[in-house]
Amino acid sequence: PCKKEDDSEDTNHVVTGMGEVVQIVKGREGTLVLTSDYQALRRHSLCERRTSPLFPSIDLSRCCQLSPNCIAVSWGMEDSIVVIYRKVQGLRQDGSSVVEWQSMAAVSPL
Repeated sequence: PCKKEDDSEDTNHVVTGMGEVVQIVKGREGTLVLTSDYQALRRHSLCERRTSPLFPSIDLSRCCQLSPNCIAVSWGMEDSIVVIYRKVQGLRQDGSSVVEWQSMAAVSPL
């Protein structure tokens, strides 16, 4: 689960797969939210899986909640890139609300 500094916040985030984040609000069922780069992450992980027996590994993924609307995720891939996401809320065509984690930046080792 994402670690958060403010324990008064009752929302946690858990990485469950490449580009998949489950948002858990205390007292409610978790909601699966896909990241905006979900398709690219899936393609990249399939390519990496062919060249490395260890990567990608969901066991090596890490998530950190930077603020209520911002998370940082390392997807457990060999490149060690951390992606910064912001929470974006929008509306579907039927008028219901939808949440997406939109990638904003990538941090990579030198």
